[in-house]
Amino acid sequence: MPPDRHPPTQASSPARPVSAAELPDWIGRLGVAIWVTDPEQRLRFLNPAAEKLFGRRLGDGGPPPCHQAVAARTWDCDPYCREGCSVMAAATDDRPLEPVRIGITGRDGTCHWLQVLVVPIEGPDGRSPWLVHCAIPSDRVFRMEGYLGRIARRSALDKRQPRLAGLTRRQIEVLDLLAQDFSLDETARHLGIRRVTVRNHVQHILGRLGAHSIQEAVAIFLVERGDGRAP
Repeated sequence: MPPDRHPPTQASSPARPVSAAELPDWIGRLGVAIWVTDPEQRLRFLNPAAEKLFGRRLGDGGPPPCHQAVAARTWDCDPYCREGCSVMAAATDDRPLEPVRIGITGRDGTCHWLQVLVVPIEGPDGRSPWLVHCAIPSDRVFRMEGYLGRIARRSALDKRQPRLAGLTRRQIEVLDLLAQDFSLDETARHLGIRRVTVRNHVQHILGRLGAHSIQEAVAIFLVERGDGRAP
C-alpha cells in the first residue's frame, strides 16, 4: 500500500489471528484470496486461497505486520504494502478506497497479477476499520470487462424488451447468486435444491439470454439490472 505520513498505532494488547467465524459471513462465500488487516496493519486472517497465494499461514507467533507479510508490487513496481498505510488512513477518514492492481510472485517464480478491492468493516474486537482485501485474478477482471463491453454494444443496438424479463423468478435467483461468485454447489445449497437442477436452470438462462457462458450471462444480468458499467 502507498506510504502515509502517519505511522501505525501501536497495539495496546496482544493480538491473535482470527477465524472465519469471527468475520462477516459474506467473506467466507467469496471464491477469491482474502486477507484481513486490523487498525495496526497486522495481518489477522488469511483464507485458504490467500494462504496458497502467499505461501504461508498465520502461526502462533502473533499476527505479522502486513508490510512484512505481503510481498506484492503495484503496476508501477512500487511496494503495495509499506509501513504507514494511506489506505488505512483513507478508510479511517471515510474516504473512497480505489481498487489496485498488484503482482505477487509465487514460490514457483510465476507472477500473479490481481485486482485488489479493499472493504472496511468493524472488527471482532468492536474496533474499526479492519480492512478486508479481496484479490481477483486480473485475467478474470479482463474477461468480465470484455463481456461487459460486448454486452453494452449489443444492448445499444437491441431495441427488444429486456432479456431478463424472459427469465423465471428462480432463474433470476440462480443468476443473482452466480453474480455474487457462488459456485454451482454453493448455489444449490443456498436455494435448497440439487446441483443438477441448478445446471438445468443455467442452461435455460444461457439459452434465453443468448449467452455462451455463465460469465457472459452474469455480465448481461449486471448490465440490464443496472449494476454493470461498460467501459
